[in-house]
Amino acid sequence: MVVQLESRAFAATLAFNLKSDPKGAAEFGRYPGLLDAIISAGRVVLQKHVVARAPEAQRQIAQFYAQRFTPAEIDQLISFYSSPTGLKLVAGMYTGTNVKQLTDEFGAGLEKGLTEAQESDLKRRAAIQGQAAFTPEDRKALIAFAATPLHAKLGRVRPEFHALIQSIFVDPTLDAELSEAVQPAVNDYMAKHDTKGSR
Repeated sequence: MVVQLESRAFAATLAFNLKSDPKGAAEFGRYPGLLDAIISAGRVVLQKHVVARAPEAQRQIAQFYAQRFTPAEIDQLISFYSSPTGLKLVAGMYTGTNVKQLTDEFGAGLEKGLTEAQESDLKRRAAIQGQAAFTPEDRKALIAFAATPLHAKLGRVRPEFHALIQSIFVDPTLDAELSEAVQPAVNDYMAKHDTKGSR
């Protein structure tokens, strides 16, 4: 789900950045398939990075929880989020995400990561959009979990967790590799569609 969401965010943010510039928008208007070629080339690199950094990301997140929660609290978290209700809640945060709408609202800043306020808004929207999937029993389970001290503790550590996620997903080598992957795709597209050759 993370790979799929990051791919959608990459495509939406790239489209926003390229089309928000009037000159760029006009250029992509002349070559309607060029943006798709760029996104396809970049997505391969992005997915490679997401998968490669997953083990280290999981290690840092596990360490974060181990330092702030007791073993009993971690067991409670695992129990809730692996329950049918918890699984629906997590899935809703991914499937309920309208990346294009987020990109239109937050603009190019989205590629640097959501702010804490934006992340909270995203979770709120996902919960609203996912309400149809929740049964009356699910709603009772959500209300019961929200009333626990553990839920309150999650809220208190959220700013630290948000900062950790931001640091995990900053990848200085990604931009360089994206450029290396995208330029040949652009050259290939232009060679096939521009009778005057490459730009």
